[in-house]
Amino acid sequence: MAILVITVNMQCCRCKEKIDKILNCLRCKYCIEKIEYEGEKVIVRGGFCAEELRECIWRKAGCKIVVNIIIVESSYNKHNENPQIRV
Repeated sequence: MAILVITVNMQCCRCKEKIDKILNCLRCKYCIEKIEYEGEKVIVRGGFCAEELRECIWRKAGCKIVVNIIIVESSYNKHNENPQIRV
């Protein structure tokens, strides 16, 4: 499972609407399972190639809306079901 943390400039309601629209349009193509909003960060989880989705979001949203996109590496422990997230 891949995880992207997108830092978004949410100073206006249009920016939130645009990133929401972009992610929902890409949901089926990239197998996005979950989209979470936490303040100015959007966490995207799913079975996608993180680099491809990252590039696609940069192309569609541009630098006025998206401030930064971080690919989070997650590894699962056999005894612990929770992922260990390393940035």
